[in-house]
Amino acid sequence: HVTPGYYHPDTDLLLVLNNQVSTAGQPLGIKDAGTFWHSDVSYRERPAKATLLYSIEAPDEGGDTLFCDMVAALEALPADLRYKLDGREAVHHYAQRDKIATAQGTTQVVNGQTQNNTPPVNHPTIRTHPLTGRTSLFVNPAYTVEIEGLATEDSADTLARIYDHCLQDRFRLRFKWRPGDVVVWENISVMHSATTHEQPPTQPRTLWRTVITSYVTD
Repeated sequence: HVTPGYYHPDTDLLLVLNNQVSTAGQPLGIKDAGTFWHSDVSYRERPAKATLLYSIEAPDEGGDTLFCDMVAALEALPADLRYKLDGREAVHHYAQRDKIATAQGTTQVVNGQTQNNTPPVNHPTIRTHPLTGRTSLFVNPAYTVEIEGLATEDSADTLARIYDHCLQDRFRLRFKWRPGDVVVWENISVMHSATTHEQPPTQPRTLWRTVITSYVTD
């Protein structure tokens, strides 16, 4: 992960998500990571192929993870929106997620060093899966800044309409965590969001997170 300080003590390949603090008052992990719709690492030139979450502790209520099927959402996308996306790329930037964090009061993690290490990158708005050939939408509220080739206002309006379309109940799934659960997903095909704002702060929630960054064909 681009933000140090929340790694598992044994390896920096695992990011710890935890809403509790130590006896010394130090956070045991990121308490509200990913509480916004996003696709992991879309702000990098090589986005995450897959993400894996392993549940250590789960609250009795709240803290679920939501998923959105971006393949089905593309298949049902209105023709006028599909026309605006065909052949275009979008700009993705890690700093975009702090605008959302500021608005909703969740943890901000972008400092100057992180900014320097994560310059804006471009990705096709419609991606083709390298193994299956299926296409999917590849924009998300957390990291997508704008659609290239569209005027600023048109880009913002187009993205807002796309997100409204994608987040219909027919494209969404809610996963309720239990201790010991392992969930793996492909980021090219879905975007996701945590719901830590729905979780009682006194109930522990601990997840270990890691990502795979490339396909075997890359």
